[in-house]
Amino acid sequence: MSNRICLVRGASNTRFLTTLFSIAAGAAVLALSGCGPTTPSASQGAPQANASVKDAATSRLVLGSPEPGLQFVVPEPRPASAGPDVSNSAVRMSSPSATSGPAAAQAFGDALVAGDIPAAFDLLADDEQSRAQSVAHFRDQLTRETRWTSAVVEANTSDGSTTTAGRSFVTLRVGQTPGIDEIHGVVAPSAVVRIPVLASGGTWRVQWERRQITQEYVAGEARLRDDVTQWVADRQRSCSAVKPSTEYDGGIVGIVGLANALCTSKGSAVVSSVGDIYALDDPQPLLDSFGSGSYDWARVVSLSSPAPMNVIAAPVGDRWLIVGVAPMR
Repeated sequence: MSNRICLVRGASNTRFLTTLFSIAAGAAVLALSGCGPTTPSASQGAPQANASVKDAATSRLVLGSPEPGLQFVVPEPRPASAGPDVSNSAVRMSSPSATSGPAAAQAFGDALVAGDIPAAFDLLADDEQSRAQSVAHFRDQLTRETRWTSAVVEANTSDGSTTTAGRSFVTLRVGQTPGIDEIHGVVAPSAVVRIPVLASGGTWRVQWERRQITQEYVAGEARLRDDVTQWVADRQRSCSAVKPSTEYDGGIVGIVGLANALCTSKGSAVVSSVGDIYALDDPQPLLDSFGSGSYDWARVVSLSSPAPMNVIAAPVGDRWLIVGVAPMR
């Protein structure tokens, strides 16, 4: 009889232990998943003696702030009416105020000369600010434009502005570093820039996108023949890899073989005529390299000797630089 009782008690202990471990395991799962209490409730009948089991199951779970690398703030989206994004450390806290069109144009010119792009951006008309989107984008746009070294308003009328077709213009005379490349074309020492201006929100702004630029080339037509003749002599004297100073160092446009033929030629250059870009059968290579401004500055000197060809010259500073050659018609 006593043996039977012991067996029954042993079975009860086994069931008790099984139940105990089941409760502990379930509590650990609930704690790790974030659901349910972290300690067994009294209704579960878990004895206090098994607190060490609970602690071991939950000790790896850390409640509180997330890891530092996971802490970030999602910015609020900008409404469409908020205007261009000018969030840049260099942006001025307040826009400059111009009391007249000439004052706005002069302030804009001064900003470009000084490299103060945020100030120049503030002086743009509202629609141009929206299209530029930000100071950084406007700065990128200006890298494709000629850098101004000076800017002065020319007083066309008593207030320095003129009106054409209902639009007010201010004329700026700007200084530039003369040169030539395939991004800016030919840059003269100075240029006349007519910029539309308008009143907006109690101040005046400029319409930079609608500006009109007239380059002021200074190379005299009288020395054109002499500069071309000098280039021919330079080519005859040296056929090395070093380009003569009378020639564009970016490479001759057109049929390079015509220029190379001068290296083995004899005799002085003989000019038969002087014309403009319309003297060329195909001006496209010139336009592709230096842009539509070529129509304004290109001069074509036709040689009958020492080898027949058309020589294309550009006014760079006070002299003519040879930029291309083309066959005679």
